[in-house]
Amino acid sequence: MGDIYGVNKADRERVTADLLKRFSLEDAFDKRISGYSHGMKQKIAIIGSLIHSPELWILDEPMMGLDPPSAFALKELMKQYKSEGKTVFFSTHVLEVAEKLCDRVAIIGKAS
Repeated sequence: MGDIYGVNKADRERVTADLLKRFSLEDAFDKRISGYSHGMKQKIAIIGSLIHSPELWILDEPMMGLDPPSAFALKELMKQYKSEGKTVFFSTHVLEVAEKLCDRVAIIGKAS
């Protein structure tokens, strides 16, 4: 993913090391993704989406499948991105999460 986004090797290694530690994936880093659980795949997708430090981060049910420590780490990352002036846009069925993390909330009442 870092190559796709043109992230230089030093930045890629620094960001990857930080995110692998946050999500407790250091030991799984060199293993095949096909053997990962749903939660581990979710963490890898999150890491891949952050490797280039995007200004806009769009997530669909990002806590789904995450263990509690990883969900906490993700919420902390979302807060950090917000504090850096970046935008985090995500969907959730858990109103409490939206209330704690969001500046603005939209509720879809009926899909047409």
